[in-house]
Amino acid sequence: MLAEGGRLHPAETAEEARSQILMAWDELRLQEWADRHDFIANIMVLAARNSDVDALNLGAQAIRREAGELGDEHTYALPGGDTLTLAVGVIVRVRENDYRSRRGEGPDMLNGYRAVITAMDDNHRVEITWRVKDAKAPGGYRHESGWVTSQKVTGGALSLGYAMTIAASQGLTCNTSLMYGHGANAFATYPGITRARTICGCRWPSSRTTRPGPGSARPAPRRSAWSGPSTRSPASSGSPGRGMVSDLLQEPPAPPRSPGSATCRPRRPAPSPSAG
Repeated sequence: MLAEGGRLHPAETAEEARSQILMAWDELRLQEWADRHDFIANIMVLAARNSDVDALNLGAQAIRREAGELGDEHTYALPGGDTLTLAVGVIVRVRENDYRSRRGEGPDMLNGYRAVITAMDDNHRVEITWRVKDAKAPGGYRHESGWVTSQKVTGGALSLGYAMTIAASQGLTCNTSLMYGHGANAFATYPGITRARTICGCRWPSSRTTRPGPGSARPAPRRSAWSGPSTRSPASSGSPGRGMVSDLLQEPPAPPRSPGSATCRPRRPAPSPSAG
């Protein structure tokens, strides 16, 4: 169904697939949803594995940094040796519930909110602003804000919010979803392709080398990459390794056998005793 509708786009490598997703994301957001809250509400970038989500998030951040859309950056040290670089203009995702209204400190900041960093002070606190539905407000929405301390950021309260896992997207609906499908079987793929109301684009690498590595999150070049529905089925493209689309909806391949592992060979028959 996806192939027939031109929504399935195999790529030669994992890096190429992720770059295609980021180019499509960049083109769509600039053409359709210039307002940051509009593109948060209307476009999702999805992947099955956290490592691919991290690579896509870093790539999207690099694209916006290169375009001059972000303010001065500060890098926070996270548990486990990871880091998180934030700046005014960055899109973030809230990773824990903070019921501020119970303490009289403003609106609740809930796990799963996607927001824009609208200020950063000298102590590296960040103010994030998100949009909520309000039938009485102009346009049907209002904006709410709250400050997050640097201690909470280093504790994991925020992450980059351009991409998320398919599991995290369940229950959400948007205009367009762009999904990196490696690592997702048919049961995991279904929630990803049903997030979008109008456009769903899915990309898989045909190469077996698919784990993000050094340099895998580099920004994609700014060029047109979103051609809409294709009239050519990937199954008939004639490219080696792209013939069976159904293979892409199965579990990831098992890891290769280590060089020293034993193999089973047929036993050679014992020589027959010589006559006499």
